[in-house]
Amino acid sequence: MNEDFVQYARAKGLAEWVVIRRHALRAALNPFLTLFGLSLGGLLGGSVIVETVLGWPGIGALIVTAVRNRDVPVVMGVVLVASAAVWFGNTAAEFLQMLNDRRISVSEKR
Repeated sequence: MNEDFVQYARAKGLAEWVVIRRHALRAALNPFLTLFGLSLGGLLGGSVIVETVLGWPGIGALIVTAVRNRDVPVVMGVVLVASAAVWFGNTAAEFLQMLNDRRISVSEKR
């Protein structure tokens, strides 16, 4: 909120909610989107612990049972689904960042 572009928007006489919504929020949204995309894989990894402790059936309990029974195809399938979720989260975060910040483009001219 103390950046120069926010101070300049306030100096122009814009309302505080306009300054926050149009200027400060857009600048603060990119790091949030990056953490959102990266945390999707952590959610799947954490589900193993939660499902095992609470006894809930799900993908975490499935992989624990598959590892204990040495069921390689099931382990490979769960790893594939988890990696696809990480990829999807990162891709979604990148596209949302491109929508938020026009300076980020798919094909940068170097």
